[in-house]
Amino acid sequence: MDEVSPLALFLKKHREALGMNPRAFAEAISSAGGQATTQAVQQWENSTPGQRTTRPNSTNRQAIAEVLACDVGEVEAAYRAARDAADGREEKDRPTTAASSMRARIGLYARFENEIAGAIRAKIPDADEYLEKVITPFGMSRRYDYLSPRLAVDWVGARGPHIGTLSLEGRLWHLLWLSRLDADTGIARKYLFILVLASDEPAVTAHIKRGFDRLRDEARVFGNTLILCLASSPAEAADLVVAHETGAEQHPAC
Repeated sequence: MDEVSPLALFLKKHREALGMNPRAFAEAISSAGGQATTQAVQQWENSTPGQRTTRPNSTNRQAIAEVLACDVGEVEAAYRAARDAADGREEKDRPTTAASSMRARIGLYARFENEIAGAIRAKIPDADEYLEKVITPFGMSRRYDYLSPRLAVDWVGARGPHIGTLSLEGRLWHLLWLSRLDADTGIARKYLFILVLASDEPAVTAHIKRGFDRLRDEARVFGNTLILCLASSPAEAADLVVAHETGAEQHPAC
């Protein structure tokens, strides 16, 4: 199998993390101001490093960042890495290439995920059974950051002022959908969404908090089905998971 481009890897990894198929991803991109089709998404995700034409334009890259709830710089870094590969540019001649920038961002994301998972493992002995759990009802795969018989959790890290409202709503729907499925099958679970602050800039943090408060107000239409929490660090996010898993008193961040 041919090697896929950095952008293809980035898009597929994050789309699958949201539980979206290519069609749903294309529709979300279009709803966020871009123009995408299922075929276009499939082409983007299957492009090889040498291909020049199967990459989203600038408008679609902005929309993709909105859908994925990530900084547009992350999408741009993946795009530039794919472009550089297509142009045959050697990283050894470009010490600050987009490829290295993207790897650095992916490294930060991995450390963020590992820090949360590690803290959960330290307090919940059987956590590995529940972390990054994938279920396939009706033939469609859905992945949850943590899914046990008692608790379903998705979390997102917010680094910039644009937290991707559409994507966050998608994550909430992800949990709400499971709650309805559980109700039909007699499973009693709690459904927790955590937004983790990953910025040290007070203005950015304040902006994120305001946006999250609005989202939390909107989620109240579902009653007490969804629990929305704002964590100041990966460690606090892990504490939230542990508190709700073990039935401890409600955490003040929720």
